Amino acid sequence: MRKMKIISTYIAAIVSIMLSSSLYADTYNTSTHILIIPAIQSGLATYSDVSVDLGTDYQVTAVQASAASDLPILTVDNYDAFNNLLTIPLVSVGDQIYQNVEVKLGRTFQVLSVGGCTGVGCSAATPVNVAPLIVDNGPVSLLLPGQLVGSTNVAFTTVTLCQPGTSNCQNIDHVLVDTGSSGFRVISSQLAQNLNLPAVMSSGKAVFECLQYVSSFNWGSVNMADVKIAGEVASNIPIQIINANSNNSVPRSCSRNGGAATNTVDTFGANGILGIGNLPYDCGDVCTTSPPIPAAYYSCSGNTCQSISLPLAQQVPNPIVRFSKDNNGSIIQLPEVPFAGASNVQGVLIFGIGTQSNNELGNAKVITLGTNTLDANYNAFTTIYNGQKLTGSFVDSGTSAYYFSDSLLGSCSGLGSGYACPKSNLSLTATNQGLSSSSTVNFDVANADMLFNNNYNATAFSNLAVQTAPGSSFDWGLPFFYGRSVFTGIQTSTSLPYIAY
Repeated sequence: MRKMKIISTYIAAIVSIMLSSSLYADTYNTSTHILIIPAIQSGLATYSDVSVDLGTDYQVTAVQASAASDLPILTVDNYDAFNNLLTIPLVSVGDQIYQNVEVKLGRTFQVLSVGGCTGVGCSAATPVNVAPLIVDNGPVSLLLPGQLVGSTNVAFTTVTLCQPGTSNCQNIDHVLVDTGSSGFRVISSQLAQNLNLPAVMSSGKAVFECLQYVSSFNWGSVNMADVKIAGEVASNIPIQIINANSNNSVPRSCSRNGGAATNTVDTFGANGILGIGNLPYDCGDVCTTSPPIPAAYYSCSGNTCQSISLPLAQQVPNPIVRFSKDNNGSIIQLPEVPFAGASNVQGVLIFGIGTQSNNELGNAKVITLGTNTLDANYNAFTTIYNGQKLTGSFVDSGTSAYYFSDSLLGSCSGLGSGYACPKSNLSLTATNQGLSSSSTVNFDVANADMLFNNNYNATAFSNLAVQTAPGSSFDWGLPFFYGRSVFTGIQTSTSLPYIAY
């Protein structure tokens, strides 16, 4: 690479002889900007014979020279999709050799070809429907003595936003992957000033959206963007830009639950959210009627906002349904984690179900969800736990724990405050029932205070729970996903919504 410091010709000559026999180095052509990679690891997959165009806007952030005797015998590159960072153990550039090179990739980087692939969630022929996941501390990752600052049990990916129909794009890292909602949302502070995303308008006024959670809400404008994930593209779709400093006053109908506005990275815990749940829209038909139920979309002028109905074409959609293919659902694959927890766990998000060789349903148990909007089990299934029939249960990658009611769970008062702290580890069983099938699930709950004290730097736990008030639901959060392939089937005119595992 022409930007690198040159190692002595003497060392390069010796290394070039070694390369011809036993070393496996990358090869870079300074004229074409093409890098040939014998082997590269990304997430849980290892790709071979990869050809990439580094483009013209990459930056070399590190390079190390060492004696020929110190050079590795076998090398495998690593691609960190969340920081867009390529680590190269050994690279040949003309008659020069460079070691331990780190390259920050730019917007013009592209993969030209892949020879083969091994590992979880990859296919050499069709890798475009696979996006990497990571469960790490998130964008707010400061760890301080005596307290945890950052994310626990949150799966992140990277999403590229583009001005519709242009190459004016921006990568948004640490986007929360959420199977419990639909639609893409991004914190406004994370967007470049030159990323011009047109506003969605209704009767000449800008459209805003309120998304309410149990104890918080998001408020922001609705804008058009091209949304790109891995090799999939949802062109010119409405998204929500969550406004940290909105010029519009939040309507009382949006904030009436008394929850906090999670409109910043610090309060939201992510740079954005990728909602890939079972529904094709975040609101759907109930928001096309007048008056809309629930109040979700608003037209705003100045500080005045009015609740409006909105046609489906202008509502924020599940991005997957707008892909040209692989548009009927998704699969999240995360490895098992030790009982004590693990740090920076990597997995994959695969788009489509039964559309390619790497996303077949196979022997997964299918749990079909309710579709009657008047029923308690709408977009949900029944969990039978401890004699309770919980008809509003759901699987949700966007929550960090198992949420359910049991007097044995207790509550933590230390580092695990907010989580369950049973007096001893619990091995529990529940049965999930869909419209026509059922499945028994075994799971563990541990004392969160002890987990966090004993493994302070861990970001992934398979045994966290939260005690809830008695109700009609069981929330199967991210701990449920570890060691499984979890399918989320999207409702269409010909297919009922379902989850499978």
